[in-house]
Amino acid sequence: MSTGNLVATILSLALLTPAGSNHPALNTGAKGVSVAQLQANLDLLGYDAGSVTGSVNGQTLNAIDHFITQWGLGAHTNLSQQVTRALNSIQPWPTPWHGTALLAAQDWLAGWHLYKGPLNGQWNTETKNALEKFLSDVGIQNSGITTADLSLMAHLEAIRVAYLHHWTYYAQPGDQLSQIAWTINMPVPTLQALNPAHGFILWVNQAVHWAKSVSTPVSSKEPRPATQASGGLKNQKGKAKSQPTKTPQAVSSPTPVSTGVFSNIRPVAALVLANPSLAQVQALVGVQSSWKGPVPLLDVAVSGQWALLHPEWIKKLEQVGDEIDLTGYSGIALNQLPQSATAEELNWSAQAFHIIGVSVPTFVVGPWVPSAANKQAAVALNFSLMTPTTVVSASSAASLNALLHDPQGIVVAASSAIPQNFHKFFETLKDDHFSFLTLGQIWAQQ
Repeated sequence: MSTGNLVATILSLALLTPAGSNHPALNTGAKGVSVAQLQANLDLLGYDAGSVTGSVNGQTLNAIDHFITQWGLGAHTNLSQQVTRALNSIQPWPTPWHGTALLAAQDWLAGWHLYKGPLNGQWNTETKNALEKFLSDVGIQNSGITTADLSLMAHLEAIRVAYLHHWTYYAQPGDQLSQIAWTINMPVPTLQALNPAHGFILWVNQAVHWAKSVSTPVSSKEPRPATQASGGLKNQKGKAKSQPTKTPQAVSSPTPVSTGVFSNIRPVAALVLANPSLAQVQALVGVQSSWKGPVPLLDVAVSGQWALLHPEWIKKLEQVGDEIDLTGYSGIALNQLPQSATAEELNWSAQAFHIIGVSVPTFVVGPWVPSAANKQAAVALNFSLMTPTTVVSASSAASLNALLHDPQGIVVAASSAIPQNFHKFFETLKDDHFSFLTLGQIWAQQ
């Protein structure tokens, strides 16, 4: 981000609320419900604000900067209102869709235990079913996904974050007690008993009380469980209205639980094989296909040209369960290119995947540290550009060492550091109780 854009971004953050320059988001690290809502809306617009945390960070500032660059900033409106208007202007919502916007929706649905597939920003049957289950659970019956439905999902995710942090939340127009209860996994009668002022109706700007239901602090970012049943509000019919039904239903969406994947008990990290050769991919798939027990799954970052040359192996990687990422189109390091050339590389890569009939990857990563120009181009095209924490080019032994000593990191192995014997490599990591993460999981925990 340039100095000028950073100044514009910081100044625009003052417009989040009428408080002007007193708004806490002027300081990186500030927290609040308005920040969470802004992050969620920016994510749906494809600006990759990252996982909704309610805390301002560099990714939040970058997303705001990209939004202002494209949409400008009205003289008589605040930033949050302008982002909301931009979101509501997308009519109808395109389905299927892909990229960082869908990645965010998958993350939220996984948090409610509705989505059990990979966090990859790619449209699939599991995503479609999870979205339909979400609408059913919150009492909406539509024949398709609308912008209003996704805006509601973003809003409920912001409320969930506020609940996890024990932040004060004030009811907004359209809020329903039953939907909020479902979001925070609380029976409707319990939430109503904590907010008895107006029966089952929430008045605008009424403080929503939920502190009594939690005896100990809750983590602000719960790990997403791989599988879990879910339930919800079963008997509400029709489109959600401004007032809830008078007969509340019990809520059965399960309480988020830790899978242990992100705990300190075992080493965890993501391994990205960058620009592998065909022989290396064949060796990987061969070992994974015959592996006894849970298959160790990796991220494989390829160029658009590689995908065009070896479409059958792209499909085999997907069938095994590996995540496909992009390094660009030609394989050249993107940080050597200006923004316009980066955009061309990514556009050509997307076209390559369309040609071979495979979903376009969401993540862009390579054995290099991305530049600001790379990030601008990626966001404009709805890609998420990931920064490696470790780049390995020496040997497979160096890759092994990096994985065991870079917790929750992104280890990118150049071709010369990709294992020659995947079976031995995986067995060594298994002996150390290592667990592989995907870039989607790391994105969701940032």
